[in-house]
Amino acid sequence: MPRSPWVSPDVRGGGLGNEMPQAELHLAFDGFGARETSSDASFDNHPPNRVSHAPDYVPNGVT
Repeated sequence: MPRSPWVSPDVRGGGLGNEMPQAELHLAFDGFGARETSSDASFDNHPPNRVSHAPDYVPNGVT
């Protein structure tokens, strides 16, 4: 289940970018039985890359 979220500029910085993937992953694994997911962000897009360095995320390479 690939994901590439976008958060509106007027609500950025409020934690939604951290809550959204947690909810999506819960739905993917517990709701749909997913075995893996992926998340993409440009190398210079720092906020989503910080989210991707949260606990339980495993790097899968650089493209």
